[in-house]
Amino acid sequence: MKTDQLAKTIKKVVMSCQNVGLNVKSIICDQGSANIAAVNKLYNETKEYFIRKGEENRMFGVLIGEKEILPLFDCPHLLKSFRNNFFKYRAEFKWKKDSKEQANWDHIVKLFNVEQAESEDYKLCTN
Repeated sequence: MKTDQLAKTIKKVVMSCQNVGLNVKSIICDQGSANIAAVNKLYNETKEYFIRKGEENRMFGVLIGEKEILPLFDCPHLLKSFRNNFFKYRAEFKWKKDSKEQANWDHIVKLFNVEQAESEDYKLCTN
């Protein structure tokens, strides 16, 4: 589905829910490029709405049916993206030292293996 059509469909579904008395607070999607583009379109429409009214946009979410709706990405896909990026790239960060440190998936595997050898009393990463 193209971006414009997906954004219209999202608005139509949310407004239909609102019309039957449901209080929609958020919409949830994965990180597919079509979904991100549709959410960005909804943000742009909200921004344009407030510009036309000459008001400041104080919303964190998007405006659908005169109510603020918060777009969220679902957790399983966020974790999957985190994992996939850790496979592919090194994460750079500063910690205790002024120089940049790096981490990658191998560090997580090493931690897991060390943890497996420890007794339950001394594990850092418990279930």
